[in-house]
Amino acid sequence: MFLETVVGSRAEGLAAKVAATDIRNLKIWWADSMDSPWCPATEPSLREALHAARLHLEHTFRVITCKFQWPVDMANSAVIWATKLAFESKGKPPLASDLKNREGTANMMKEWLLCMCGLSEHTFATIRLISTLPNPRCKKFNEPQLNWKNVQKQFMDILGKDSVLLVPVHSMTACYHKEPLFYSMKGAEYCYIFNATEMPGTTVPLGLSKDGLPLALQVVTTPENDHLSLAVAAALEEKFGGWVSPSPIKV
Repeated sequence: MFLETVVGSRAEGLAAKVAATDIRNLKIWWADSMDSPWCPATEPSLREALHAARLHLEHTFRVITCKFQWPVDMANSAVIWATKLAFESKGKPPLASDLKNREGTANMMKEWLLCMCGLSEHTFATIRLISTLPNPRCKKFNEPQLNWKNVQKQFMDILGKDSVLLVPVHSMTACYHKEPLFYSMKGAEYCYIFNATEMPGTTVPLGLSKDGLPLALQVVTTPENDHLSLAVAAALEEKFGGWVSPSPIKV
């Protein structure tokens, strides 16, 4: 298995654990939206694909699937992710120093002016990311219920060691190049929340939409239970055919 090769001893025996996983013994949770008025709605094609996958698991493995209630307001996903980033970056130079190869700290106002004039050495996306990260001094950043470790515990209390959660990868299908730059990465909350809380997930291709755009979902589980996510992902890949090229391939 690829993970055993890349991760090494930490993933030893993973393939065997995946093969031994009986999906009939798992609890399957699902969420097709973020259930927050401050988050974008998930596109219908992605919701339909998720429910097709959910119903396949129900009918094939005779499992009961349950609607998942988010333990936090998903609109705060970026803040939760930022608390994780702050934790991992503790004692390290600020991101703005990376723009100067850690030889000093970049003046972000100056970088914006250079960017507007087409003279910056850095991309618009990089400058915007560094400029829009939640400030550690803001009130929300320091609320205990939004600390990544506390949020992780809430997810683990719900999912336990015998569950997986089916959720979209993003709220929208593939967009035009650089389009996300204009809406501040809205829709990526599905990624923020699980990256922040160290929840392993496997993305599963589910074919193409009516517009010919790739569809997918992610199968998320709790730390140290990657085999559950991979086993369910493998079952869905077998049913839905795995990756499909959105355009003709000429060799």
